[in-house]
Amino acid sequence: MSKAENNNEITTRTPILATKIHIPHDIARTIKRQRLIDRINTDTTGKLTFISAPAGFGKSTLLEHWARQARKSPAWYSLDQGDNDPVRFWQYVIAAIHKIFPRFKLKGDSISKMIRPSYYKMAITMLLNEINHMEPFVLVLDDFHFISDVGLIASFVYFIECLPEQVHLIITSRTDLPFSIAKLSEKMTRLSTEDLRFSPEEGSEFYLTCMDLELSEKETGEWMQKTEGWITGMKLAALSLQGSAHSESLLRNFSGAVHLLDQYLLEEVFLQQSEPIRRFLINCSVLKRMSTPLCQAVAGDLLNRGELEYLVNSQLFIISLDDQGRWYRFHHLFAEFLSNRLRRLEPERIPYLLEQAGQWCEREGLQEEALDYYLTGRHYGHAVRLLEEMTEKMVHVNTKWLCDQFGLIPESILLEHPILYFSYVYNLIYAGNEFIKVEKMMRFSEKVYKEKMQGWTEDAINDFWASYYFVAMFYELYVEGNLEKSLQYMMLSKQHKPTGTKLVFANSRKSGLPSILKEHMPMQKGDISKERIILFLNQLIGILDGAGLASVALGCLAECYYEFNELDEAEKWARRALETRDNISIEALLPAQLVLSRILWIKGNRNKAKLTMESTRQRTIELGMAGALIYCDAELALMALEEGNSEPMETWMKLYRFKGDKEITDDHLYEYHYLGQMYSAQGRIEKAHALTGKLIDIASKAGRFHLWVEISVLHAALLYRMGRTSEALTCLLPILRATEPLGYIRTFLDRGEIVAELLTLLIGSWDKVNEEGYPSLGYVRDLLASFGRSVTVGTPALDLKFILTKKEYEVFCLIVKRKTNKEIAAELGIGHGTVRSHLNNIYSKLMVDGRAEAIKQGQAFGL
Repeated sequence: MSKAENNNEITTRTPILATKIHIPHDIARTIKRQRLIDRINTDTTGKLTFISAPAGFGKSTLLEHWARQARKSPAWYSLDQGDNDPVRFWQYVIAAIHKIFPRFKLKGDSISKMIRPSYYKMAITMLLNEINHMEPFVLVLDDFHFISDVGLIASFVYFIECLPEQVHLIITSRTDLPFSIAKLSEKMTRLSTEDLRFSPEEGSEFYLTCMDLELSEKETGEWMQKTEGWITGMKLAALSLQGSAHSESLLRNFSGAVHLLDQYLLEEVFLQQSEPIRRFLINCSVLKRMSTPLCQAVAGDLLNRGELEYLVNSQLFIISLDDQGRWYRFHHLFAEFLSNRLRRLEPERIPYLLEQAGQWCEREGLQEEALDYYLTGRHYGHAVRLLEEMTEKMVHVNTKWLCDQFGLIPESILLEHPILYFSYVYNLIYAGNEFIKVEKMMRFSEKVYKEKMQGWTEDAINDFWASYYFVAMFYELYVEGNLEKSLQYMMLSKQHKPTGTKLVFANSRKSGLPSILKEHMPMQKGDISKERIILFLNQLIGILDGAGLASVALGCLAECYYEFNELDEAEKWARRALETRDNISIEALLPAQLVLSRILWIKGNRNKAKLTMESTRQRTIELGMAGALIYCDAELALMALEEGNSEPMETWMKLYRFKGDKEITDDHLYEYHYLGQMYSAQGRIEKAHALTGKLIDIASKAGRFHLWVEISVLHAALLYRMGRTSEALTCLLPILRATEPLGYIRTFLDRGEIVAELLTLLIGSWDKVNEEGYPSLGYVRDLLASFGRSVTVGTPALDLKFILTKKEYEVFCLIVKRKTNKEIAAELGIGHGTVRSHLNNIYSKLMVDGRAEAIKQGQAFGL
């Protein structure tokens, strides 16, 4: 959108062209086909009107006439090739609705910013809820045949199935819809090619009033037969007849077959224009939309303003895109004819024309359009420069758009600009479905470096390796789940660029989710501990601070300290995350505020906890994070349930249309986990048990470790409340084994005294079972101590097992028997160093000074 249009811009993540949501205005004279307009008016009481026919049958013109005489303007969206993307499509739908409902702007902008390619249901559900409160209206989707993306089609099917009754859809397409319409058959009206063919009466009216041709009834009938009612063919033939007395001979040479269209356009339309006009048309065929200054920039001084006005008024298939007469486009068929001719006869001119278009767009602030022209014309130097200049702005675009742009630039050129090359790789990782390509690109970068490093400066080499290791760090963390390797790569990146690596980052697709820890720290490989996690995150904060990404690591550290039940530290780091104003601080907002709110609730300051969540909710609306609302409302509903008020929960379930019996994917684990907690708090135990059982399986298969832990603890508590104690203990054991190295505490505490009872029962059965599958007694004792419970044990020796690990207990028993270190190592099959390490731990835990005191202590325990 140009500078002059900025005041009318609808602010969304995808730049919105106002012309795409504007009812088009065909400059050419046309007739109103009242019989079809009446049919559409009659059928708007149903859910869908589907108009399908090949190109040139007047679908869009018919709808334009209908729209301009309708009692209320419809929401209009003209689709093209670039709209085959879920994010772009839905943001344009929302923008179209906003155009006819101005008060919808704030909520529409918020919903549009939460749309993600693989996570559309929440946004569309919220859109449907908003539509449900609107006055009746019609939504027109013109040229739906451009849509083929599987995810987009799935989201549209969901939308149309849940569409409120006050909304009527009108869809035009050259092909059948790409989904089954069997369920819609009773609520759908279809206008086909046969319906759209011009009748003889309409043909006569068209030739006389629109083309100034007085044909006999016989000639009209003959023309209708030749063109088979195809209005574009009728018009093309009529254009060639204007000023000619040889209608019969021209008629004999005309065919309505589409495959002859190019020849006909050439001989009877294009060649009938003057040379300057022909040159102008060819030059401007590279443009997706046209304005006078843009055309003059591309075509030069071939036409003066008067001649351009003549061209606009000459009915050469030029369509107005706005009421001001500022923007136009060619009819699709004519545009295709012109561009094919340019490619066939003067392919060498195409790059130059595209460059001129790109430079004009860049001067006017139309950076996305400029980049599109540069990349189409393979002007990679301009594209690279523009991408580098757009760095700060580009944090607001979606990952797919950014990856698509990078993907059009050859890797060899990108590698000359390491920041851009590795920005591409990083965003592919973040997109989550291009890991094979990521690995290939990383290997390719190493190969190119070895071949070309001789000519590089030291700064260029440092930029390369700092970016390489930075991306490798995220790959190991997100894809491989290897914290240790990720830490190693982090340190290597920092060695090459102590101030941090700056890449081009797309807008975070995780903004508005309730946890950073659960999204960015997957199930890790290798030995991992609480201490290693803290070390990793502290190091990460240092390196990300220079890259403008520290807020996410700060928020993650706050969540970790909350999980460790170190609430003062958790509060400190959460506040730091909120105080940081970097490129992605928006992602840390909700997780950090949830930490603060929960700490307030735990400490008994319930009113302040609720106020914190309410203010967070308002802030997410202001920032356009509509996706966060479901979690804010769920948190407030849980607080209300704890105080005996179930009304917010019922409102939440109704507003967000959640039911426990729907098909669930891992994209919706957070929402359904909240639902399970609500069922549990309400005492709907059977329902909560069935739901959490499903969620455990989904979380496990999806590798969502942290959610698997939380949901499993809730499930174990539910089993115990159902009287299935043995199953509850069986469920709890693997959770304890998995969380002990990580130092998890809060997940168990937040489920309440039920879990404390389960842990007590677990300890009571300790000497009756094989301990191999159990966590250490020390960890279980720490958990119980966190509940404020003292542990009653059967024997002093059993109490000792709470203090020592299983291996330490075995070593301790042997030193009480006065075995030497060498004998202990041999008997247990461990090294001498390991024995010494165990002894030091034993002395520390028993608070003794050495072996002699330890033996006395052991004898006191009855060993």
